[in-house]
Amino acid sequence: MSALLLQLPTRAQRAAGAASAVAQAAVRMGLFADQVAAAADIAAHGVLIGRKSAARAITDTKKALQLSKRATGGNAA
Repeated sequence: MSALLLQLPTRAQRAAGAASAVAQAAVRMGLFADQVAAAADIAAHGVLIGRKSAARAITDTKKALQLSKRATGGNAA
């Protein structure tokens, strides 16, 4: 996935790719639509401002989602 994202020419396109990947993962985790959108926005924002690479943004956001589901007993708040 990260090799595919690195081929995208602009930071905005990489951010959109990261947001899409996080959204797909969040849907598979069973999160609600507003939580999916928030997670995708967080990943895209990290890439857009240049703080994180797309792969790092995806990894960090997915890890945070998994930890939040575990901390709340499977019901991410």
